[in-house]
Amino acid sequence: MTKQDDYQRPRDEDFNIRVRPSVIDGVWTGEVDISIVANADNDLDDESYEQVMHFCTMMCATVPLMEQDEKLRDYVHEYVISKVPEHNTQSNGVDITHEDGNVIRLNFDKNKLH
Repeated sequence: MTKQDDYQRPRDEDFNIRVRPSVIDGVWTGEVDISIVANADNDLDDESYEQVMHFCTMMCATVPLMEQDEKLRDYVHEYVISKVPEHNTQSNGVDITHEDGNVIRLNFDKNKLH
């Protein structure tokens, strides 16, 4: 077993944030169900468990907060674009030209696409 396999293998103390998209006829409706899944056999002490659960709940709370606060949503979007290379659409020939809520206009530079 490689280190990568071990890293990907679930452990009893894992907390998972599950994002389940709402889908109709194979198309995402724009809605998601977000759940925190923790193993019943988790061996963390009660205080540690509650701290990690609270942290996960805070992460999940950012979704409705981003729906309410456009500045927060834009801040998080820009952070992801700048820190996560595979989400930086400008590096792969796609530019975001306009955003309005969950509607995004894209400009494809056919010279840059692979």
